[in-house]
Amino acid sequence: MAGRFTYQPTRQTLEMTTFYNRSVAVDQMRLIAPNVRLRTIVTYQRPQPHEIPSVIDLIGFGVEHKQSA
Repeated sequence: MAGRFTYQPTRQTLEMTTFYNRSVAVDQMRLIAPNVRLRTIVTYQRPQPHEIPSVIDLIGFGVEHKQSA
């Protein structure tokens, strides 16, 4: 599945939204330091066409550290 990427400048967040057959996943990545990012993923039940996702199936979050080369 291909995701749609947007950047939210007020939150300094890169957001990827992916539509699957039965769900919609919203993955947000916020760079909080040069080698650290905060990641949040919310998966919703796929709504009817032209409706906004509102029923949450799964939430995940974590802190990712980039390794030095």
